[in-house]
Amino acid sequence: MKKLSVIALAAVLSMGTPALVFAQQAQTLAPSTNAAAATETNQNDFNAFIAGIAGTDFTTALDTLESANSVTLIKVSTMANADQSKLGPALDAASSNIKQLQDRVSSSDKAMQALKGAGLTAAQVVGIQAAGDGSVTLYVNDWAKNG
Repeated sequence: MKKLSVIALAAVLSMGTPALVFAQQAQTLAPSTNAAAATETNQNDFNAFIAGIAGTDFTTALDTLESANSVTLIKVSTMANADQSKLGPALDAASSNIKQLQDRVSSSDKAMQALKGAGLTAAQVVGIQAAGDGSVTLYVNDWAKNG
């Protein structure tokens, strides 16, 4: 009888866990108006990326790369509104900044570890964004072949 009670309790708990996880996910997916959510939205928007590819935050973000506590990668092709035909001209216009970025990424152990783990190279990095929490996001042109 005791064994049957344990099995029944385990069954009830296992049925409740997915509901709890779903409730947490639903809460995470709810719209937010805070600055972090706005930044995340901009991080994943191709048009915002193109507009800021050679922006004034570039130097600050580049300086943060060495001391970054974490590195996140965003593949350009996965961004909202991604348009490969718009990427080339934007990269051409910011080519000197991008070359500087790629050189710095090549010398960053954290950045190279993240890239290698994803099967990517420093030559594919085309943008950078630093967050106030010390993390850095690298934008990777996954339409380009591994350099």
